[in-house]
Amino acid sequence: MAAEFDSSQFTQLLASGAVPHKQSLQIVTQAMFTTSLNKVCNQMKLTVVDQVVESASLYTCSLLNHHACMLLKATPCVETSATFVLSCDVKASDAHFVQAIIDEVKEVLGQ
Repeated sequence: MAAEFDSSQFTQLLASGAVPHKQSLQIVTQAMFTTSLNKVCNQMKLTVVDQVVESASLYTCSLLNHHACMLLKATPCVETSATFVLSCDVKASDAHFVQAIIDEVKEVLGQ
C-alpha cells in the first residue's frame, strides 16, 4: 500500500539512485487523463505526489519495501481518433517490481 510521500521526498528518492530499474509504456486511449489516473491510483494503490495539468508523479512502496516512482502523462494523439497517448515511465528499486507495475498498468487500462 502506498505511503504518504511529499514532492521533496519523491525528488530525493529519484536523485539518490535508489530506484535504478526503469521501464516505459505508451498506451493509446480515448479515456480522459483524470479517468485513467483515478483508475491507476485506486486499483494499484498509488499516491499522487504532484499533478500538473495532464501529468502526474506517483509513488508506491511494496510490502517488501521496494520503492517505485511513476510519471503518468497524456499528450494529444494526432495519428488516430483516440483522445490521448498515455505515457507511463516507471523507476523502481527492484527489476521484478518495475515489470509487475508495467504489467498491472496494462491490465488496469485494458491493454
